[in-house]
Amino acid sequence: MAETTTPGGLPRVDAASRDRLLKDVLKGVSRSFYLTLRVLPKNLRDPIGVAYLLARTADTLTDRRRAGFTGARLEESLAVYELVRDAVNNTERQHFASPGAAAPAK
Repeated sequence: MAETTTPGGLPRVDAASRDRLLKDVLKGVSRSFYLTLRVLPKNLRDPIGVAYLLARTADTLTDRRRAGFTGARLEESLAVYELVRDAVNNTERQHFASPGAAAPAK
C-alpha cells in the first residue's frame, strides 16, 4: 500500500493534481508572475513557482500578525506554512544529496 503522507506529514499529491493546483493558485494570486514562468526552462518552473508562493504566504502571514490578527485560524495557517516550508527544505536536501547532484550554495 502506498504512503498517503510525506515525511513532513503533508498529504501526498499525484503529479497531475500538483501541477493543476500550482497553476490554479499561481494564476489566482499573481497572473503576471504566472505568465512570466513560461520563459523559464521547464525544469525550473515548478520550483520557482513554489518558492514564489511560499514567499507570498510568508509575507501575508507576517502582515496579518503585524496588523494584530490573532486566533486559531492564523496559528493554523502558520503551522501549515511551516510544514510546507519544512517539506520543501527536506526535498531540496534530498535532491542535492543524490549522487551527481551539485551541492546547494550557502
